[in-house]
Amino acid sequence: MVAALTKLLGLDPGKATGFTYAYYSHTEPLTPIQNGVIPGGVYGFRDFFQPQPITIVSELYVPDGSVRGEDGTHSPRIEGLLIGLHRDTLVFQPRADKAALIGTVGDAAANERARNAWVDERWPGVFYAQHDRDAWVHLLVWTKRQKHLPTLRAYWRQTD
Repeated sequence: MVAALTKLLGLDPGKATGFTYAYYSHTEPLTPIQNGVIPGGVYGFRDFFQPQPITIVSELYVPDGSVRGEDGTHSPRIEGLLIGLHRDTLVFQPRADKAALIGTVGDAAANERARNAWVDERWPGVFYAQHDRDAWVHLLVWTKRQKHLPTLRAYWRQTD
C-alpha cells in the first residue's frame, strides 16, 4: 500500500517572494519538490498563485523595524491576498519562528548563517536564494512542531 502524500507550500513573501513546494506522508519525511523566487511583489505573486487544496505555511510580516524597503509594503499585501483566497489552510509564522529550526547561535546574522549552513548541508544545491531557503525553513519548522516522526528522524540528529 502506498502512503498518501500531503503537499505543502512554504512562502517567504515580499518584493521577491520565496516559495517551496514539498510533500510528506506518514512514512516519508518532508521533501522539497519545487522552489524558487517570484519577482514583482504582490502583483507577481497574484499572477503566480493558483488556489489549490494545499496547506500554506507563510512567514508573517511583523513591523519591527528590521524589514526595510519595499518588502514592508508587499509582504502584508500578499498576506491579505492569501487570507482572501486561502484562509482555511493557511498557517502564519513570525520570522522569529525560524529560530526553532536549530536554535540560536548569536546575533541575527550569525543565526541566519547557521540556518543556511544547516539547510545547505542537508540539501546541497537545492536552494539558490535566501527567500526560497526561508520558505523551506518555515515548512521544516511547521513539520517539526507537528512532531512528524519521519521528518524528525531524517533531518535532526540526536545532537541537533
